[in-house]
Amino acid sequence: MLNTNNRTSAFEEDIRGIFVNNALQIPEVFFYKETDSTNTRAKLYAENRDCDDRRPVIFFSHAQCAGKGTRGRMFESPAGGGVYISYLIYPDCGVCDSLALTTYAAVSVCRAIKKITEKFTPEIKWVNDITVKGKKLSGILTEGKIEDGRMKYAIVGIGVNVKRAEHSPEVESIMTSLYDCGVDISSDEFAKALTEQFFLGLSDIGSTKIFNEYKSLSVILGKEVDISDFNGTKTETAVDIDSDFSLITRDTDGNLHRYVSGDVSVRRKKH
Repeated sequence: MLNTNNRTSAFEEDIRGIFVNNALQIPEVFFYKETDSTNTRAKLYAENRDCDDRRPVIFFSHAQCAGKGTRGRMFESPAGGGVYISYLIYPDCGVCDSLALTTYAAVSVCRAIKKITEKFTPEIKWVNDITVKGKKLSGILTEGKIEDGRMKYAIVGIGVNVKRAEHSPEVESIMTSLYDCGVDISSDEFAKALTEQFFLGLSDIGSTKIFNEYKSLSVILGKEVDISDFNGTKTETAVDIDSDFSLITRDTDGNLHRYVSGDVSVRRKKH
Protein backbone atom coordinates (compact mmCIF):
# COMPACT_ATOMS: atom_id res chain seq x y z
CA MET A 1 0.00 0.00 0.00
CA LEU A 2 1.27 3.43 -0.87
CA ASN A 3 -0.14 6.44 0.97
CA THR A 4 0.29 8.87 -1.88
CA ASN A 5 -0.78 12.11 -0.18
CA ASN A 6 -0.83 13.76 -3.65
CA ARG A 7 2.06 11.60 -4.80
CA THR A 8 2.17 10.99 -8.56
CA SER A 9 1.28 7.58 -9.95
CA ALA A 10 4.64 7.58 -11.77
CA PHE A 11 6.52 7.71 -8.47
CA GLU A 12 4.36 4.91 -7.09
CA GLU A 13 5.09 2.74 -10.09
CA ASP A 14 8.81 3.46 -9.95
CA ILE A 15 9.03 2.47 -6.28
CA ARG A 16 7.01 -0.67 -6.87
CA GLY A 17 9.11 -1.46 -9.93
CA ILE A 18 12.32 -1.50 -7.91
CA PHE A 19 11.01 -4.41 -5.87
CA VAL A 20 9.19 -6.22 -8.66
CA ASN A 21 12.17 -6.06 -11.03
CA ASN A 22 14.52 -7.41 -8.39
CA ALA A 23 12.13 -10.08 -7.06
CA LEU A 24 12.03 -8.41 -3.65
CA GLN A 25 9.16 -8.37 -1.17
CA ILE A 26 7.05 -5.31 -1.94
CA PRO A 27 7.04 -2.93 1.02
CA GLU A 28 4.39 -0.69 2.45
CA VAL A 29 5.24 2.94 1.71
CA PHE A 30 4.17 6.13 3.46
CA PHE A 31 4.80 9.62 2.14
CA TYR A 32 4.54 12.91 4.01
CA LYS A 33 4.97 16.40 2.68
CA GLU A 34 6.13 17.16 6.23
CA THR A 35 6.26 15.15 9.43
CA ASP A 36 7.96 15.38 12.80
CA SER A 37 10.48 12.64 12.07
CA THR A 38 10.36 9.66 9.74
CA ASN A 39 12.17 7.62 12.42
CA THR A 40 9.45 8.55 14.90
CA ARG A 41 6.75 7.55 12.40
CA ALA A 42 8.55 4.25 11.80
CA LYS A 43 8.92 3.48 15.50
CA LEU A 44 5.27 4.19 16.27
CA TYR A 45 4.24 2.02 13.35
CA ALA A 46 6.53 -0.84 14.40
CA GLU A 47 5.30 -0.82 17.99
CA ASN A 48 1.66 -1.09 16.91
CA ARG A 49 2.08 -3.53 14.06
CA ASP A 50 0.93 -7.14 13.90
CA CYS A 51 3.96 -9.06 15.14
CA ASP A 52 3.63 -11.61 12.31
CA ASP A 53 3.90 -8.99 9.58
CA ARG A 54 7.59 -8.57 8.69
CA ARG A 55 7.28 -6.77 5.38
CA PRO A 56 9.62 -3.80 5.07
CA VAL A 57 8.06 -0.35 5.40
CA ILE A 58 9.40 2.88 3.93
CA PHE A 59 8.67 6.35 5.28
CA PHE A 60 9.46 9.29 2.96
CA SER A 61 9.15 12.97 3.78
CA HIS A 62 10.05 16.18 1.99
CA ALA A 63 10.57 17.94 5.33
CA GLN A 64 10.82 17.19 9.05
CA CYS A 65 10.01 19.59 11.86
CA ALA A 66 11.70 17.42 14.50
CA GLY A 67 14.31 15.43 12.60
CA LYS A 68 16.43 13.20 14.82
CA GLY A 69 20.23 13.22 14.79
CA THR A 70 22.75 11.25 16.80
CA ARG A 71 23.14 11.68 20.55
CA GLY A 72 19.75 13.38 20.87
CA ARG A 73 20.53 16.25 18.54
CA MET A 74 18.11 17.66 16.01
CA PHE A 75 18.69 16.97 12.32
CA GLU A 76 17.69 20.03 10.28
CA SER A 77 15.36 18.95 7.49
CA PRO A 78 13.99 21.97 5.60
CA ALA A 79 11.43 21.66 2.82
CA GLY A 80 12.94 21.60 -0.63
CA GLY A 81 16.34 20.62 0.64
CA GLY A 82 16.65 16.91 0.79
CA VAL A 83 15.61 13.32 1.07
CA TYR A 84 14.46 12.16 4.49
CA ILE A 85 13.80 8.43 4.62
CA SER A 86 13.39 5.78 7.28
CA TYR A 87 13.48 2.09 6.42
CA LEU A 88 11.72 -0.25 8.86
CA ILE A 89 13.24 -3.68 8.38
CA TYR A 90 13.38 -7.03 10.14
CA PRO A 91 16.95 -8.33 9.84
CA ASP A 92 17.20 -12.10 10.00
CA CYS A 93 20.63 -12.10 11.57
CA GLY A 94 20.21 -12.37 15.31
CA VAL A 95 21.45 -9.25 17.02
CA CYS A 96 22.47 -7.02 14.12
CA ASP A 97 24.20 -4.27 16.04
CA SER A 98 23.73 -0.64 15.16
CA LEU A 99 27.27 -0.33 13.77
CA ALA A 100 26.63 -3.01 11.15
CA LEU A 101 23.34 -1.42 10.13
CA THR A 102 24.72 2.12 10.09
CA THR A 103 27.79 1.25 8.08
CA TYR A 104 25.68 -0.70 5.59
CA ALA A 105 23.45 2.34 5.17
CA ALA A 106 26.49 4.57 4.63
CA VAL A 107 27.72 2.27 1.87
CA SER A 108 24.24 2.28 0.32
CA VAL A 109 24.22 6.09 0.19
CA CYS A 110 27.63 6.11 -1.47
CA ARG A 111 26.53 3.49 -3.99
CA ALA A 112 23.45 5.53 -4.88
CA ILE A 113 25.59 8.63 -5.41
CA LYS A 114 28.01 6.70 -7.61
CA LYS A 115 25.08 5.41 -9.67
CA ILE A 116 23.92 8.91 -10.54
CA THR A 117 27.19 10.81 -10.93
CA GLU A 118 30.92 10.52 -11.52
CA LYS A 119 31.53 14.19 -10.71
CA PHE A 120 32.83 13.43 -7.23
CA THR A 121 33.59 10.57 -4.89
CA PRO A 122 31.67 10.51 -1.60
CA GLU A 123 33.61 9.75 1.56
CA ILE A 124 32.57 8.32 4.91
CA LYS A 125 33.44 9.99 8.19
CA TRP A 126 33.11 7.30 10.83
CA VAL A 127 30.63 6.31 11.75
CA ASN A 128 27.54 7.75 10.12
CA ASP A 129 28.33 10.81 7.95
CA ILE A 130 28.83 11.02 4.20
CA THR A 131 31.07 13.95 3.34
CA VAL A 132 32.53 15.72 0.33
CA LYS A 133 35.72 17.72 0.84
CA GLY A 134 35.12 17.87 4.56
CA LYS A 135 31.50 19.01 4.38
CA LYS A 136 28.52 16.90 5.41
CA LEU A 137 26.27 15.60 2.66
CA SER A 138 24.31 12.94 4.53
CA GLY A 139 23.66 11.62 8.02
CA ILE A 140 22.31 8.31 9.31
CA LEU A 141 20.50 7.36 12.51
CA THR A 142 19.88 3.70 13.33
CA GLU A 143 17.42 2.63 15.99
CA GLY A 144 15.78 -0.65 16.88
CA LYS A 145 14.43 -3.01 19.47
CA ILE A 146 15.96 -6.18 20.89
CA GLU A 147 13.79 -8.91 22.38
CA ASP A 148 15.03 -12.27 23.69
CA GLY A 149 18.47 -11.61 22.30
CA ARG A 150 17.28 -10.99 18.74
CA MET A 151 16.45 -7.93 16.70
CA LYS A 152 12.69 -7.45 16.75
CA TYR A 153 12.95 -4.64 14.23
CA ALA A 154 15.41 -2.04 13.01
CA ILE A 155 14.87 1.49 11.75
CA VAL A 156 17.49 3.05 9.50
CA GLY A 157 16.94 6.78 9.05
CA ILE A 158 18.84 8.56 6.28
CA GLY A 159 18.92 12.25 5.47
CA VAL A 160 20.62 13.47 2.29
CA ASN A 161 21.08 17.11 1.26
CA VAL A 162 19.92 17.15 -2.35
CA LYS A 163 19.25 20.83 -3.01
CA ARG A 164 20.47 24.02 -1.37
CA ALA A 165 17.93 25.07 1.25
CA GLU A 166 17.88 27.41 4.20
CA HIS A 167 19.67 26.08 7.28
CA SER A 168 20.87 27.62 10.52
CA PRO A 169 24.24 29.43 10.23
CA GLU A 170 25.89 26.66 12.27
CA VAL A 171 24.74 23.93 9.90
CA GLU A 172 25.24 26.06 6.79
CA SER A 173 28.97 26.32 7.52
CA ILE A 174 29.55 22.56 7.62
CA MET A 175 27.13 21.15 5.03
CA THR A 176 27.05 20.59 1.30
CA SER A 177 24.46 19.22 -1.11
CA LEU A 178 24.36 17.21 -4.31
CA TYR A 179 23.48 20.45 -6.09
CA ASP A 180 26.56 22.15 -4.63
CA CYS A 181 28.59 19.24 -6.00
CA GLY A 182 27.26 19.81 -9.51
CA VAL A 183 24.46 17.22 -9.47
CA ASP A 184 21.02 18.59 -10.35
CA ILE A 185 18.59 15.85 -9.36
CA SER A 186 15.19 15.90 -7.69
CA SER A 187 14.68 14.56 -4.20
CA ASP A 188 12.30 11.94 -5.58
CA GLU A 189 14.82 10.66 -8.09
CA PHE A 190 17.52 10.33 -5.46
CA ALA A 191 15.07 8.66 -3.08
CA LYS A 192 14.43 5.99 -5.71
CA ALA A 193 18.15 5.46 -6.34
CA LEU A 194 18.88 5.17 -2.63
CA THR A 195 15.98 2.81 -1.98
CA GLU A 196 17.14 0.49 -4.74
CA GLN A 197 20.70 0.35 -3.44
CA PHE A 198 19.58 -0.15 0.15
CA PHE A 199 17.25 -3.06 -0.50
CA LEU A 200 19.38 -4.79 -3.13
CA GLY A 201 22.16 -5.49 -0.65
CA LEU A 202 20.32 -6.18 2.60
CA SER A 203 21.66 -9.73 2.82
CA ASP A 204 25.20 -8.29 2.95
CA ILE A 205 24.74 -6.41 6.24
CA GLY A 206 27.81 -6.98 8.40
CA SER A 207 29.62 -8.88 5.64
CA THR A 208 33.27 -8.70 4.61
CA LYS A 209 32.12 -7.18 1.32
CA ILE A 210 30.47 -4.24 3.07
CA PHE A 211 33.36 -3.91 5.52
CA ASN A 212 35.93 -3.62 2.73
CA GLU A 213 33.84 -1.11 0.80
CA TYR A 214 33.15 0.95 3.91
CA LYS A 215 36.81 1.02 4.89
CA SER A 216 37.91 2.00 1.38
CA LEU A 217 35.65 5.05 1.56
CA SER A 218 36.88 6.21 4.97
CA VAL A 219 38.12 9.79 5.09
CA ILE A 220 39.70 9.66 8.55
CA LEU A 221 42.19 6.78 8.56
CA GLY A 222 45.74 7.92 9.18
CA LYS A 223 44.58 11.38 10.24
CA GLU A 224 44.62 13.19 13.56
CA VAL A 225 41.06 13.51 14.82
CA ASP A 226 39.08 14.89 17.71
CA ILE A 227 36.80 12.16 19.00
CA SER A 228 34.02 12.90 21.46
CA ASP A 229 31.99 10.38 23.42
CA PHE A 230 30.33 10.33 26.81
CA ASN A 231 33.77 10.50 28.45
CA GLY A 232 34.70 13.79 26.79
CA THR A 233 36.83 14.81 23.81
CA LYS A 234 40.28 13.48 22.97
CA THR A 235 42.75 14.13 20.18
CA GLU A 236 44.08 10.90 18.71
CA THR A 237 45.10 9.37 15.39
CA ALA A 238 42.62 7.14 13.57
CA VAL A 239 44.64 4.05 12.65
CA ASP A 240 42.12 1.37 11.66
CA ILE A 241 38.52 0.22 11.42
CA ASP A 242 38.12 -3.24 12.93
CA SER A 243 36.06 -6.04 11.40
CA ASP A 244 33.15 -5.18 13.72
CA PHE A 245 33.28 -1.59 12.35
CA SER A 246 34.64 -0.15 15.59
CA LEU A 247 37.24 2.61 15.26
CA ILE A 248 40.79 2.02 16.48
CA THR A 249 42.80 5.08 17.47
CA ARG A 250 46.26 5.75 18.90
CA ASP A 251 46.94 8.42 21.52
CA THR A 252 50.12 10.47 21.82
CA ASP A 253 51.62 7.86 24.17
CA GLY A 254 51.15 5.12 21.60
CA ASN A 255 48.23 3.45 23.38
CA LEU A 256 45.43 2.02 21.25
CA HIS A 257 41.77 2.72 21.94
CA ARG A 258 38.57 1.26 20.54
CA TYR A 259 35.34 3.21 19.94
CA VAL A 260 31.93 1.85 18.97
CA SER A 261 30.27 5.27 19.00
CA GLY A 262 31.25 8.91 19.14
CA ASP A 263 31.61 12.09 17.10
CA VAL A 264 34.74 12.40 14.99
CA SER A 265 36.17 15.47 13.29
CA VAL A 266 39.40 15.64 11.34
CA ARG A 267 41.80 18.18 12.76
CA ARG A 268 43.00 20.79 10.30
CA LYS A 269 46.71 20.97 9.74
CA LYS A 270 48.36 24.10 11.07
CA HIS A 271 50.20 26.20 8.50
